[in-house]
Amino acid sequence: MARYIHQLEAWPRFRWNIERISDRLAAVSRRQGLLIGRMQGLGFALRDEAGLASLTEEVMKSSEIEGERLDRDQVRWSRVRRIRRCATSTICSGAASSPRIQLGDAARAIC
Repeated sequence: MARYIHQLEAWPRFRWNIERISDRLAAVSRRQGLLIGRMQGLGFALRDEAGLASLTEEVMKSSEIEGERLDRDQVRWSRVRRIRRCATSTICSGAASSPRIQLGDAARAIC
């Protein structure tokens, strides 16, 4: 059995039955909305920390798919440095340039 989506035989030609997945998609969408609402109530520092944790986790999972093992702390610091560079630069590329991800109190505190 495939562990990762790219290991599926039909990758990337997927077929799905919208009737079978629509309830699950609706539930996920609702949970995302609830999570976003909760995060908005956290304040800037905790939101920044959650964003940084999310970016770090995304890099860790992507590297794992490629069979590479990275040090979580090094990945985190790399993301902080990239966000910091983007915050002071007019030219950014990649995930760190997203308007939703800004260098806030939490990221500044660990720089």
